[in-house]
Amino acid sequence: MSESLSTSDDVESIKNNELLSEIKENEKQLTKTLREQLEQVRKDKALLEADLKIRTKMYETRLQETKNQDVLEQEWMNIEDLNQLKDKLKKLHKKWTEQEARTKKLEFELEMERGHVKILRHDNKALKQMAVDMNAVAEQEEEYISNKLLKRISGLKKEKSELLLQVEQEEEYMTNMLQKKLSQLQREKIDMENSLEQEQEYIVNKLQKQLDSLRGQPHHDNNSGLVSPVISKKSSKEINEIQSTTADMLLTEIAILKNKTTEMEKEFLIKLQQCNKYKSELIQLRKQVGLPTDDIPLDEGIPAVFRTVPPSPGRGGIVRRSTSSSSQRSLASDKNTNIPPLQLDPMDTSPRSSKSPFFW
Repeated sequence: MSESLSTSDDVESIKNNELLSEIKENEKQLTKTLREQLEQVRKDKALLEADLKIRTKMYETRLQETKNQDVLEQEWMNIEDLNQLKDKLKKLHKKWTEQEARTKKLEFELEMERGHVKILRHDNKALKQMAVDMNAVAEQEEEYISNKLLKRISGLKKEKSELLLQVEQEEEYMTNMLQKKLSQLQREKIDMENSLEQEQEYIVNKLQKQLDSLRGQPHHDNNSGLVSPVISKKSSKEINEIQSTTADMLLTEIAILKNKTTEMEKEFLIKLQQCNKYKSELIQLRKQVGLPTDDIPLDEGIPAVFRTVPPSPGRGGIVRRSTSSSSQRSLASDKNTNIPPLQLDPMDTSPRSSKSPFFW
């Protein structure tokens, strides 16, 4: 989940960077066009100023010429010859007509230049208005894109928080479920250990009682043989037969019990592996979430019930076995006081009791 969130954030950041780069490129193009238009207007202004300077110079020269004409008129007034005056008047009239035509031409050019200046002013005003409008549009687009990006970012943050909450809930659910399974497996493990210990103790005590009863029977037969030797011979044969049959039955029962213990040991090992697996998963989940792992019990390994070596058929081995199993049972009862004692199933013990007449 965290990887999917990081990839979505990267995609959104890439899109945002692309939009910002497009906006920057549009602004650069806009500024470039505005600068070019401004340079063109400045060039036109410089040309107009140069033309105006030239015309002012021409006007000054004309004024100087009029002054010279006044001087000439005074000189002409002093002239007394009429023919000479007529010639000069003709020249002046011709010159005046030429200047008047020139002035009309210049006035026409001036009107044209004024119209051109008005057009340039109008274009400049339109360009300024266009620049203002484009800046406003750019600001609106930037505001729209920024608002859209902020909405997307807020939505992604909300989705991320929801996903994190779901992940935390799932992790909490998994940890609770694994804790329940672990506690259940621990209870099953303790119940199996207690049941094995109780069954072994029960079997050892029962076998010990049977052996005590078998050892007490020959002494009773010797006392009765003094009274009736014929009956003692028959009873001794019967006792030998019974002993041989009971020994065989006990051996078969011991073999059956050994097989049952091996099966129970295999089942317990399978449960122990599952328990260890759940423990490791629980520890990993708690480490990911950041919870402590001190309250999780460590692996205790195979219990002492399965590690005990079966004793020899003699009495001493049976006594040692019974004492060790009873001590283990007392230790287990001290550790787990809340676990009830195992109730043996009467269906399991009934066929064994029916096999031998000495079971009670």
